[in-house]
Amino acid sequence: MTSTFEGYVEAHGKTIFKAVQGTFHKFTRRDHEGSPLWDGNFKITSGEHPRPIANGILHLTNGKKGKIAITEVFLGSDVVHFRGLSDMEAEAN
Repeated sequence: MTSTFEGYVEAHGKTIFKAVQGTFHKFTRRDHEGSPLWDGNFKITSGEHPRPIANGILHLTNGKKGKIAITEVFLGSDVVHFRGLSDMEAEAN
């Protein structure tokens, strides 16, 4: 199931993408500690231009609420593909 969201991204204590919109879904697998893995895309609607980020946190503020710790980022022309970890279990929208 795919969920839609709005939110923002922080890295190293600074908000780098002030507003993002996108979709994500839960992988069927989990990391070695049992946390669900998430995969999705977002478009930056306010903030810096897309760039590689390390240790970013995606804060979901509209739609599904919570945080996803971004572990991988793949930059596209206007869409950012991400993978991350979170303890969110139920997907709802």
